[in-house]
Amino acid sequence: MLAKKGFSEEQIAERFNIFKNKYQSRYSQDLWNYIEENFWLYVFSSCAPDVLMQVYSEIGLVHEKGDFYDEHIKRIKERFDIGCNIIDIGSGVIPSFANKLAYEQLKIGKGTITLYEPLLIDSKPKYSNMTLHREDFTLHTNIKEFNLVTGIMPCEVTETIIEQACQEQKDFYIAMCGCVHVDNYIPFMSISPESYQRYIIEKTASLLRKYDNGQLEVDTLGPEFEIDYPILSNRR
Repeated sequence: MLAKKGFSEEQIAERFNIFKNKYQSRYSQDLWNYIEENFWLYVFSSCAPDVLMQVYSEIGLVHEKGDFYDEHIKRIKERFDIGCNIIDIGSGVIPSFANKLAYEQLKIGKGTITLYEPLLIDSKPKYSNMTLHREDFTLHTNIKEFNLVTGIMPCEVTETIIEQACQEQKDFYIAMCGCVHVDNYIPFMSISPESYQRYIIEKTASLLRKYDNGQLEVDTLGPEFEIDYPILSNRR
């Protein structure tokens, strides 16, 4: 990952030290150890674990191929009006995507974004149009007031998000992760990430038909980002 202004390694190290002084105490010890041990391993890569991508984003580092979160926001803006009430689920320890999306809303002078993430390390939002919920998103979470549901690699809550969005006839943009999250009712014990992704895609298409919530669109960021997992959204 390279800085927007071509920062040297010394400048990157300086930015990381500033970040460390501000945030280290807010992370669990295990998670901070992981960040510190792997920071330089992925810093020049276009693909990194989400917890590290959040750190790189926070200190202003962007790969020469583009920014992962900015690319998702670009695609969302192509599909939906972001000047609305958005709920973002599984936002991350540092909600880098939501922070960027909130800033885009402020630029156009309309829209709010509400986050659900129990692992948030900040209790106060970065921007005035943000609301933070440091709690799990469940099938009982009320989403009636929202117009658009987003989730960038929300892992095990992916199915719940899609079920809720379809039942409430909400627009959604969900970028899947590369993990396998299998509930007990699926009649097999072990599946590949690709099989799990197909299962979610088929279930999403079925729910969209059941609740008359538009047509399913499946996309990816493309190989240049090395995170080539399905992105699911509806088109009405």
